[in-house]
Amino acid sequence: MVSNGNSHDGALEPILNGKGDTYSALEAVQTGIVGIDGNRRILMANRAAIVFLGIADAETLIGRTCYGVFLQADSPCGDCPISTLRNFSSFQKAISKTTGNGDDCFLKEYVCPWGENYILTLNNVTREIGALRKTDLARKEFQAKNVLIERHRREAVEEKHKLGRLLDYLPDAVVLVNAEFYIDRKNSAVAEHLPVGRADTCYGLIGLRTPCAHCPAKDGFHNANGKKTNHLIDGRYLTEIIIESPENDGGVLLFRDATRQIQLIEKIREQQETITRKNNILSNMVNFGTMMQKENNPENVADFFLNMIMPVCHADAAALIINDIRPGSLWFTVRRNFAENQMLQLIRASLSERNGKFEVKSVLRNHGFAKDIQQIEILGGDGRCVGIGFLVAEADNDNRDLISLFYEPLGAYLHNRILMRRLEERANTDPLTGLYNRGYLDTILSEEEKKHKQYDIPYAVVVADVNRLKQANDQYGHEAGDALIIAVARSLQAATRDMDCVARTGGDEFVILLSNTTDAGAQQVIARFVTTVFNGVTIDVGDGETFPVAVSFGACGVDAMVPEALLKEADRRMYAAKEAYYQTHQRYR
Repeated sequence: MVSNGNSHDGALEPILNGKGDTYSALEAVQTGIVGIDGNRRILMANRAAIVFLGIADAETLIGRTCYGVFLQADSPCGDCPISTLRNFSSFQKAISKTTGNGDDCFLKEYVCPWGENYILTLNNVTREIGALRKTDLARKEFQAKNVLIERHRREAVEEKHKLGRLLDYLPDAVVLVNAEFYIDRKNSAVAEHLPVGRADTCYGLIGLRTPCAHCPAKDGFHNANGKKTNHLIDGRYLTEIIIESPENDGGVLLFRDATRQIQLIEKIREQQETITRKNNILSNMVNFGTMMQKENNPENVADFFLNMIMPVCHADAAALIINDIRPGSLWFTVRRNFAENQMLQLIRASLSERNGKFEVKSVLRNHGFAKDIQQIEILGGDGRCVGIGFLVAEADNDNRDLISLFYEPLGAYLHNRILMRRLEERANTDPLTGLYNRGYLDTILSEEEKKHKQYDIPYAVVVADVNRLKQANDQYGHEAGDALIIAVARSLQAATRDMDCVARTGGDEFVILLSNTTDAGAQQVIARFVTTVFNGVTIDVGDGETFPVAVSFGACGVDAMVPEALLKEADRRMYAAKEAYYQTHQRYR
């Protein structure tokens, strides 16, 4: 409230500012109260005054003059006590005005000072004056009683209407029923929340033809007061609260949609399960890390890994195929709930496909599991594949994160074990060339023969012999001969796959094991060696001279000869190629 520059008594301050108990009391009374300053400008007005004056709100009154608002006049009343009776204690006056609908409104105005300001009290005496106009003094009391009776009747009707509107404002469905479950009254929320909003019975509202089998009020509402029952309707949960009626044998039914609450409870439960699961995952990670630090046998670690990851990912089956030092060769496998024939198919696909890359769906088309098989490439610390994992589990985001979380340390562990195996295999290498020696070649030949018998994976061998090595030794010294041997070794190593094996088996002889290769494929490899790898290759022997690098080859595949005769047949073919070479080149001694 503003005072338009006029001061006022401090006691009016909380009233003018809309604060304090006094202001609340003024708002509650039915008498209109208006505060004005010495210039007759309105400082405040309570709700009753606003209603009497037909004004929308108090803000439109503030700052206007009382005579302008009350009488629509341009100047103060001639008998205004503020200008004529400065020392008055109270003053009253009757005011007549026309309302917006054309009716006359009579107000009785009382003026009294309040410090330096004034309080105008307005009483609406329209009804009393109207009664006086219509009746004589003798019937005044009788008609006043009739007026009061009519007022009470209207108030009762209004209260009833208000109750109905209040029920309709409620967000929950409210139904009043009699003892036979027939509906006496219901609010508007019934049509929104219940399937059959126009039903005549409470059980009909939820789509039933007879009362609910477990209705708490089947023996009377006096036995069901305060009880609850639940309904699941079209995926929504409704809680029905029964209240005994104080007026008859029926009751009041409150249907409350509890779907969000139940969903929240379920969400909280899921969150609790998630927290428990994460705690289990953390515990498993710690145990797995401890296991990898202490256990030297990788197969035991792999067993522990499957036992750990299957319950965490809710997997129905799992398996691991781990590569050996040489890609394309098998180190070991572990499985859970995969059939033996299924595992054999997976191993064969892993060993026969180039780089071990294949789609498990193409191998096990009808695997018989309710869930799909996920294929996980296990990577070592250098990013190379050290094995393949198979997991029969849901392919959701949680499981994908868990797979990454668990398989990454497993890959690092296996990679370290493979590095250690490589260090152990250095004893099987040729000191001059760094290639494997004859002893290691015999070992991997046995492994390839086993793979061929178990998984029907072919392999072949190539025997290579360096031409004119003795000539290089005699003419240019053994350093030149060593350089010739090293040049051949490097070229062979660079021209073969990681899954193949190049071994030096003698002074000028090499053997190449070609994994997953047929006899025809081996012949193609020889052709590439002759026409591309060693075509025009020379070594520097000093004084600007070069010496040609020439190699004779012979190959044989297990599809053309039994495993025991492979090397012998490849050796025979190599000598035949060497004879052909010396038919066009001069033989040295």
